[in-house]
Amino acid sequence: MFQATEKLRKCKKMLKKWSMDHFGNVKQQLKKTKEKLWQAEVKAAREGNDEEVVRLKAELNGLCEKEEQMWHQRSRLQWIKSGDRNTQFFHGTTT
Repeated sequence: MFQATEKLRKCKKMLKKWSMDHFGNVKQQLKKTKEKLWQAEVKAAREGNDEEVVRLKAELNGLCEKEEQMWHQRSRLQWIKSGDRNTQFFHGTTT
């Protein structure tokens, strides 16, 4: 039993590390990237060079996709924990 507990702790630690590596703090990264994008747009308007703006927009799109994926996974986890009340009602009325 002790070995199983230790393995679960190690697994939890590794999953947290994986989550930080793949997602990190997406909200904070989004905020920083939006600020950089705003500054780059101002600079591009003055100088006419928009390469940085294009790069930051692509980075922002990637971060938005990560955030969407993160929320999708969390919603599925919540659904698994709580269940779907409509499904319970359906099964109750059909049986």
